[in-house]
Amino acid sequence: MLAQNLTLSHKMALALLFCTAGIVLLYLLRPIADPDFFWHLKTGQWILEHRELPEIDPFSLAPPPIDNLRASFILTSYWFSQVIYASLFALGGWWGIVLLRVALVGVIGALFASRVDLRQPAKVCLLLLVTVQILEVYPLERPQVFSFVFFTALLVLMEYYREREESDSKTGLFVALVAVLMLFWSNMHGGFLLGQLILMFYLVMEGVKFFHPSLSPLSRRCYGGLAMIVLAGLVASLFNPNPINSFKILFMLGDTETFLFATNMEYSSSLKYFREHRDYSIILNWLMIILVVCRAVITMRRADITWLALLAVTAFMGCQNVRYMPFFLVAAFLFLGKGRYTGTVGTMFKTVLIVSTFISVLWFSRDEVQHVPPIIHGQFGVDQSFPVSAADFSIQKKLPDPIYNTYLWGGYLLWRLGPERKIYSDGRVLDVNRFWEYLSSTLGTSSNNPYWKEIFRKNGIQTAIVQIIEPSGQINPLVNSLRRDKDWIMVFAKDNAAVFIRKGNAR
Repeated sequence: MLAQNLTLSHKMALALLFCTAGIVLLYLLRPIADPDFFWHLKTGQWILEHRELPEIDPFSLAPPPIDNLRASFILTSYWFSQVIYASLFALGGWWGIVLLRVALVGVIGALFASRVDLRQPAKVCLLLLVTVQILEVYPLERPQVFSFVFFTALLVLMEYYREREESDSKTGLFVALVAVLMLFWSNMHGGFLLGQLILMFYLVMEGVKFFHPSLSPLSRRCYGGLAMIVLAGLVASLFNPNPINSFKILFMLGDTETFLFATNMEYSSSLKYFREHRDYSIILNWLMIILVVCRAVITMRRADITWLALLAVTAFMGCQNVRYMPFFLVAAFLFLGKGRYTGTVGTMFKTVLIVSTFISVLWFSRDEVQHVPPIIHGQFGVDQSFPVSAADFSIQKKLPDPIYNTYLWGGYLLWRLGPERKIYSDGRVLDVNRFWEYLSSTLGTSSNNPYWKEIFRKNGIQTAIVQIIEPSGQINPLVNSLRRDKDWIMVFAKDNAAVFIRKGNAR
């Protein structure tokens, strides 16, 4: 009977895994909707073409000076990720990007499976719950996702090392693996700083355990090996274009007065993000925190202080800034997935997981089904929220630059029109003053002396590609102001995009 029950359990787990794969596939077939992806793709294409990293921005008008710390970091810190995007796009078009999405999810899934027994239905439900949360918020074609992969890999490697037998002589292998991991990570995304902190965190926490034998410290030989691993990882991570600037940028991110905290909702707390966006996936993150706390309390007597501290830090990070939430979700899955859920408490835990997973799948995946029909008809690529037709028109008519543009369209227009035509603003925000200038250009458009006219004059703007209807549902006041102005003429309007040119350029 026990064998039959186990077989039934394994069959249920396998069915849930297929369900998970199907739901993940819906997310993987999303059109490209992240505005930042396009400037990453264009930069990768530029790097491959010129065989060097850009020192001065080749795509926007009046690039910031070379000594601009943030601009230098943005231009060079993602270079390997960008080269991967450009290479896959050159090989397979948009399907090359889908292939990358599949590969990234597959690697994280394989790392999870190496630590958690996915033959148990409850563990698969946990996997599905975490997967839905991450995919709901984060596009898989962002360099940040590489950080999620490397973070997962680093935790898995560190756990395997801590569990090794005393007689095991493979410390050198772990040293090499962590060094290679950190080398790649530091050239793909600035999140490698978290990897550096995790390495030092392990060294400190494992050192604290020596103060009391009840904390189950490593042997001194293993701890010495751990110190070698940490040192190798830290040194390897310095071989990147921004070994010092990365730390300076990190301190800038801590300034809540910066434009990032003022305008980028990813840097909002989970509570603020939920209030302003009504994104119910945030509730799942709070549920995961509750499950982790409950599990930690139940296992307090045999708790690992390293993991308790790691979970506390990553949970705090995720609550303070939604951008960092997946790091906690990864750690939470590895922590909860190693548990054995038996008895009354175990049954309650599994019930909560199953119910939460069922509700989450029904609620969140329903919107993803809409992407299937276009795929069946061979249509895949850019989300229609971008000014595809306007860009086509601009190229066909060879409209002059500089081009003023809606901020969220900057990355896409940069990719389509650059570097031959210079754009005004994009998501890189290489020049923070330009960003604030852009915001001011959207104000006061109904006055006798609108702000945008001075900004257009100062920057020599010849073409404007702007959004007609704003996300709020209101007509963009800049469109009305441009239509009334005697110096500008609207030459194109389609798919929520209007194109204006200065009358002297009309043909």
